[in-house]
Parts: sequence; structure tokens; C-alpha cells
Amino acid sequence: MRLSAPIYRLRRQAKLLARKAGIPLNQALDRVAKDEGFQSWSLLVARYPAQNAAAKNHARSSKIMALPLEKSDRAEFVKTANRVFEAVLDRIEAQNPEATRTLWNAEHYVDKLLLSDDMLPIDRAYALSLIDAFLVHHVVALAVQADEQAAKR
Repeated sequence: MRLSAPIYRLRRQAKLLARKAGIPLNQALDRVAKDEGFQSWSLLVARYPAQNAAAKNHARSSKIMALPLEKSDRAEFVKTANRVFEAVLDRIEAQNPEATRTLWNAEHYVDKLLLSDDMLPIDRAYALSLIDAFLVHHVVALAVQADEQAAKR
């Protein structure tokens, strides 16, 4: 039987489920294990000891130690930034959403604005959460800029 994702990702999925559903992490882990075809998380982990060791190593190395981000991290950060951008743009109900989208550059935001050397080392998951926390201000500024450009036409 193959897992749908590596153990470290299944564990992350369980953590998100625990937060969303307001349940203890052990219950969320067991739910994820059941979705994978196992009776419990402990049985899933016992079945894949090599992956579990890799998951523990991944958890230890889940800090961003240097900038620029590694290619795989950067791709995930850009994807997250684009998702959050669209959610924020929808929430603020911008007058000129298409013009705001043309001003948006996820790569620039991730590479130049989100993290700085003085923030390192930083936990990878925490760094990703900063996108949710701080992108609102950036999107509002882009929407204002788009409105100003539209007014000049």
C-alpha cells in the first residue's frame, strides 16, 4: 500500500485538521491514518519506518537558514502568496481587481518583501504563515495604486 503523501506532509495535514476542527492532534493524526487505510497513526508510522525517520529529519531541518529560498521552498511560497492574494483581493472588494492583479508579482513579494536576512533562521511553517499575516497590507496598497492609475485615465 502506498501513501498519498510522505509522512511529514500527512503530519502537517493532521495539524491543519486539528486546528480547523478544534480537535486534539492525536485524533487528527488517527483520522488522517484512517483516510490512508490504517486503523491508527501508530500503525501507519510502524508500516513506514524509513519514511518516519525521514519525516523526523525533515521536521528538524524545517528552518529557513539562508536567502534566497531553495527552489522547492520558493515554489511553495509563491503558490501560497498567489492563493492568499486572491483571497485578500476578494475580501477587500477592490474597485479595479484586474488592474490590481496586473500590479501583483508573487515572485517579487516572496523574494524581496516577505523575508529578510535579519529574520533568519526562521521556522518554515511560521514564514509561510507570515504571508497570511502581512499580505493584506500589500494588496491594499496595490489596489490603491490601481485606483489611482484608473483615475488618471
